[in-house]
Formats: sequence, structure tokens, C-alpha cells
Amino acid sequence: MAGIVQLAAWSKTLKKYRLVLSDEEGRLLTVISLDSLNDIGDVDVAAPADNEILYWNDGNSKWEVKALWTAAHKNTHDPEDGADKLDTAAPVKIGEA
Repeated sequence: MAGIVQLAAWSKTLKKYRLVLSDEEGRLLTVISLDSLNDIGDVDVAAPADNEILYWNDGNSKWEVKALWTAAHKNTHDPEDGADKLDTAAPVKIGEA
């Protein structure tokens, strides 16, 4: 599943968690709706808050709570190593790519 990102997002309308995958092209795919965080395994987090998601961390093989915008930003590119032109570590001037 290289390039696949797994997220669990809270739906205020459905009052359920929805397991979502993001593929290599950035498309979001809803996989399943859940009534409880416990339905997806050993998850130990506080009650959901607006704009928070569970984010799967391959590095430690655990679900982590993240702000939605932080997780989305992290998975569109690596913002810290300067390896791509969108990195915040690499200054980019207007009109340059």
C-alpha cells in the first residue's frame, strides 16, 4: 500500500467515524462508517473534536490524532526536508517554480 494514506474522520451529520483512504493521486475514498473508534482496533484518544482526524503513522504503526489541515498538509508533500518545490524549508519567489 505504498502511497496510500489511511484516515478516520468524524462525520457530525452521521455521528459516525468514516474510514477514508487517499490514493497516490490524492483522491479520497470512503471505505467504511464506524459507530465507535474501538471498531477499528486499539485506539486510545479523547472524544472527537471538530476538525480532528485519526491519522495512521506507518513509522510507529499507531493511530494518532491530528488537526485535519495538518494531516492534509503533511501528506501532500514533505514540508521539512527541502526535497520538493513546495517545501517550506526551500524559499520560492513569486513567478518561479
